[in-house]
Amino acid sequence: MGLTKLFRLTLIAGSLFATSSWAQGLAFNPESNYVIKTYLYQNKLVEVRAYENIPYVTNPVKQEYQVLNIYIPVSYFNANEINGYSKTTAPILLLNSMDDFTAVKPQELPGKVNTPQGKQIAPATQEQAVTTSSSTGEEQAKQPEFKLPLDSRGLIILGNQYNLTLDTSRSTRQEVATQIGNLVQTARDGIAAIGSKVTSGVENVRRSLSQSEEQLGQVVEGEDSLQNTPTPEPETSLPENGEHFIAQALDRGYIVVSVGLRGSDSQSQGEYVGKNFAPLIDAKAAVKYLHFNQKQIPGDKERIIAVASHGGATIASLLGVSSDDQAYASQFEQLGAAQAPSSILGVALYAPYLNLEHADMAYEWGFSSVQEQQNRPLPGLIGLSRAQEFTPAQRQVSKELQEQFIAYLNSLALQDSKGKPYQLNSDGNGSFRTLVEQYIVQAANEAIKQDPEFDFSWYPWLVVQQNQATAIHIFAYQQEVGRANFPQSFDKANLSSPYNRFFGDHKENARHFTNFAQVANQPQLNAPSELVQGLNPSFYLEKQAPASKYWWIRHGTFDNYFPLALPIIFAQQLKQNKAEVDFKLAWNQASFTYYNVPELFAWIEQISKPSFLERTGAAVKDSINRLGNAISPGNANSPSNENANPEQEKEK
Repeated sequence: MGLTKLFRLTLIAGSLFATSSWAQGLAFNPESNYVIKTYLYQNKLVEVRAYENIPYVTNPVKQEYQVLNIYIPVSYFNANEINGYSKTTAPILLLNSMDDFTAVKPQELPGKVNTPQGKQIAPATQEQAVTTSSSTGEEQAKQPEFKLPLDSRGLIILGNQYNLTLDTSRSTRQEVATQIGNLVQTARDGIAAIGSKVTSGVENVRRSLSQSEEQLGQVVEGEDSLQNTPTPEPETSLPENGEHFIAQALDRGYIVVSVGLRGSDSQSQGEYVGKNFAPLIDAKAAVKYLHFNQKQIPGDKERIIAVASHGGATIASLLGVSSDDQAYASQFEQLGAAQAPSSILGVALYAPYLNLEHADMAYEWGFSSVQEQQNRPLPGLIGLSRAQEFTPAQRQVSKELQEQFIAYLNSLALQDSKGKPYQLNSDGNGSFRTLVEQYIVQAANEAIKQDPEFDFSWYPWLVVQQNQATAIHIFAYQQEVGRANFPQSFDKANLSSPYNRFFGDHKENARHFTNFAQVANQPQLNAPSELVQGLNPSFYLEKQAPASKYWWIRHGTFDNYFPLALPIIFAQQLKQNKAEVDFKLAWNQASFTYYNVPELFAWIEQISKPSFLERTGAAVKDSINRLGNAISPGNANSPSNENANPEQEKEK
């Protein structure tokens, strides 16, 4: 064999070994590295599998941040349904809690850890292959269990029309066949909530098939007697998670994945490693991890919905507008990210920081009549601090930025559904301002409808006819809300804002990102225009339709920190690109998050509810898998063979 050929074979072998090691490093094992968290939710005892601090890349730069937490209701591992969802059809909420672009760890679900950490499980025996309980081995035996209805033989009774319980040693072949038929029929009827009882039934089928003819020939006589299942007393020591967003989402049947991200303050070996595109690359890597482990991680990977606010909403919106990963290929390779898609179905945003390069302009236009800065509570209340009037220089800056916003808005070619343009005149008025006013009126009328005792005297800037808001006095509204920022507060001249730090690089802590603030004689302090545009979700929509079809956006009418014009622009761009958008201004909300949660969940269910065929198919598939694993445990899927590279699979 020639040296050249030997060298090539060595390279191929090395590449295959590296790929195998890489795949193993990203493989998710649902029976390993988890705890059971128990808590109270609306007086209900809830158990959740918590997989926490799971690395989503094999070569992290900041290991403590480049991890994710996965929370899955234990019920799904018992083949139950929640709110019409099953283990395979549940949507996945992808959360990140980034605020001002600094690094964040994944959000944690409070709960009492009442199960030791899961251990690696190898399907060495048939019993291990079919086990779907919420913990393993002796650890599970130590857990307190609720009493279940049993028959006279000590077997679990399933509460539906089919008998899915067989004696392990005294069932005829006809009974075995009936049992299999019942399993399939139950799944076909869409009853996926058959829990561990299906597992027990499948195991009994497997055992029955292995018995001798003599053992199978006996038929059980007599009727079964039922026992009542007592309701356990709630533990007062458990945390009450009634207001916790993750707990609320789990109660609706969603699977929750909380992601940690590098941020502008992340450093390694004396350099910054978390600025500009870094958190977006991390978020994409986390989504890739979910797609890569699509057969191991419960939930529907075609129904991933990103939920975020503030700076995290910038990252989530960038996930939604573009799924092209080629621009970040080298970074993914360096981090050891999974070779899988980064696509998501939808994006939900609270008080999003969007279009940062035009934030200073939009803010000045939105508060054009206010020439002072003051921190204010809700309308009708006195300010929290003394108002500070603008200096002549600040007034001039405000005027120039307003003029720039008018030019920018008119360049976007925004239009309504009939093709009528949204524009602004030189004085700042026009059809776009009318659109903003209409959204505020809509928010007011929804609040009036929900509150029979709505006090109109608190809002003198509302025009009211027959207990309905019909218009607003926009400048009186601006005065009432008040402005929290001075002119040029986003791209500050002294580079002191969190946005300046976000646009820094590995050497420069902060850089300018607007033409207005750039320093001509210090180019190292100015972020390249390509980078600024690449971090602007609105820029993508000027060129192409968004990758994600579904969008839900809320911005408060009393948000005096970030300009409400920018999410309105973004929503209109999405609509013009044929996306399905649920956009509203939220009445009396400031720069808050996780409000109007029922509205959010209604939207999630509208876009993610599985059809009857999907539910039935998932149930049938689950039953067949359980039966197959029980009869031939050696063929059970394992993480090593389920996590093949999706790109390589396509080539095959």
